Parts: sequence; C-alpha cells; structure tokens
Amino acid sequence: MEERWDERAAWSRALDRDPRAFAAIFDHHEGRVFRHSLRLTESYHDAEDVTAGSFFELWRRRDRVR
Repeated sequence: MEERWDERAAWSRALDRDPRAFAAIFDHHEGRVFRHSLRLTESYHDAEDVTAGSFFELWRRRDRVR
C-alpha cells in the first residue's frame, strides 16, 4: 500500500532542517519543475541546471517560502 503524500508534514520537517523531508519534496516535485524548465530553456542541460538551482534556492530560503 502506497503512503499518502503529506506536503504540509514534509514542509514542516524541512523547516526543522530535516534533509530527508526536503529530499521527499524534491522527489515529489522535481519532474514537474524539470518539464517546465525544459519548456522555457529548450535545452535538457539548461533545464537540469535551472531545476537544481531552483531547489537549491528553495532549500536556502525555505523559512521564507509559503
């Protein structure tokens, strides 16, 4: 049985500096962020960089993100 995704719980743990919770957030959203980045950049390599940079900034500024 698959566990139900709980974004609020994961985000709460990420705010407490739990890297596993942030990894779960990344795993849940990475594909969608990558696809959007790919549409914008039209380059696989650039889309990877944009995706990585986006999640890096999200981790860095997690206490200010809603």
